[in-house]
Amino acid sequence: MLIESIGIVSRRLPRGRGRIGIALHEHCGSKRVTFRDTNGHVRQADLSDPMESCWFAGSQRMGLTDRELAHVPEGGFALDLGANIGAVSGQILNRVGLQGQVWAFEPIPKNIRILESLREDNGLENLRIMPFAVGSNNEPQTIRLARDSNSAHASFVASWIDGDEVVVEVRTLDTLLADRDQKVSFVKIDIEGYEKEALTGAKKILTEDRPTILVEVNIPILSDRGSSAEELMHLFHQLGYSPEGAPPREELDVSNVLLLPR
Repeated sequence: MLIESIGIVSRRLPRGRGRIGIALHEHCGSKRVTFRDTNGHVRQADLSDPMESCWFAGSQRMGLTDRELAHVPEGGFALDLGANIGAVSGQILNRVGLQGQVWAFEPIPKNIRILESLREDNGLENLRIMPFAVGSNNEPQTIRLARDSNSAHASFVASWIDGDEVVVEVRTLDTLLADRDQKVSFVKIDIEGYEKEALTGAKKILTEDRPTILVEVNIPILSDRGSSAEELMHLFHQLGYSPEGAPPREELDVSNVLLLPR
């Protein structure tokens, strides 16, 4: 009960939750705990995974800010690209409500199982698990996993992520959403440097539906593949999007950028 109590206290703290999550990961081994997360959903966490441990502790860095969530409309249709263990999916579900829907895209088998448990344990019928990466074609690709079992770290392009390799299914958004019965209103993108491919396969959706987009810009990964934040912003500009406020700054390794249709 001690660990469960630490989690309850941590999730109520105004700051420092991430550090508690890392400490639990480092000292609690492979212990599994059941808890109710800050989105109000029943979850299970394996504390040997730093991402799961940090979400158990309620790390704010894993979620969207209130300002970002304000762009998710009630009753809307949202896409979570790179859903990981579903921290952001849960936030978006609370915003869209029962009349909305969220499609969570995640190619890593371990994370898919976690997302399925989130859906089943909480009766989230408007959460659809999409076991795919998003890209520019509909062909399987090899993705690399981190050596430290961190569910957050998997990438098609980052050279320093060099653990196990997994062949995953890839789909274009334009293919998957060709027969949609509702316009996409919000897209969150956190796909570790694979944004160019995802945008290539989503031109029709973005042109027709004009959703608000929130993208994580990871400058070290972009630089590693010979790209940049400026180049990524140019791709969005070509699709008719502009950042709200200042564009990403090079001194910030990782930042979220909100993009609005012009």
